[in-house]
Amino acid sequence: MKKSLSIISLALGMLGSQSATALPYTEVGDAGYSLATAQLLPGATTSISGTLDTVDIYRFSWGGGLFSASTSSNFDPMLYVFNLAGNTLAFNDDYYSLQSYVSVSLAQGDYLLAIDHYSYNYGGNLGGFANAGSSIGGQSYTINIGQPTVSSTVPEPASLALAGLALAGLAFSRRKSR
Repeated sequence: MKKSLSIISLALGMLGSQSATALPYTEVGDAGYSLATAQLLPGATTSISGTLDTVDIYRFSWGGGLFSASTSSNFDPMLYVFNLAGNTLAFNDDYYSLQSYVSVSLAQGDYLLAIDHYSYNYGGNLGGFANAGSSIGGQSYTINIGQPTVSSTVPEPASLALAGLALAGLAFSRRKSR
C-alpha cells in the first residue's frame, strides 16, 4: 500500500510541476496590422521583442484582472490594447521619456496589443491601421508585460495522462488491498 501511495504521490507531483514558465516571445516575420495578421502569443509570455515596420499587432489571452505593458525601444513608440471588435481599451504615448505604458483592467478573454511609431495616426480604432503599408525602417523594440499572458488552450495531453495514471493507480491499489 505504501509503495502504491508513493507512486501516486510522485505522479501527482509531476503533474503539478508541469506549470508554464515565463517566456519571452520574438516576433516571427511581420506581426502585421490587422486582426487577421496579428501574431498569437503563447501562454506565459512576459515580453515581446520585434522589429517595427509601421504597426505590429499581437493577439493574447488574458485570465482577467489588471493588464499592464511597457515599451523599451530606440524610437518613440505608441502602445495600444484593443478588444477583438477593434475598440481601443487603452492607449499611451510618452509615459516616461519617449517610452509607452498601458494599464487596464480586463475581463477574461482574448485581446490585441499593438505598437506603432508616434508619427502614424491610426484613427482611433483597429480599423485605422488598415492603411499602414509604409515602413519606418525596421526599428527594434521590446514590450514588457506586467503579468504573463495565459494559455487559451485545454490542458496538455501529458498532464491529462498523468492525472489518469494517478487515478488508475489509486483504483488499482484499493482493489489490490481488498
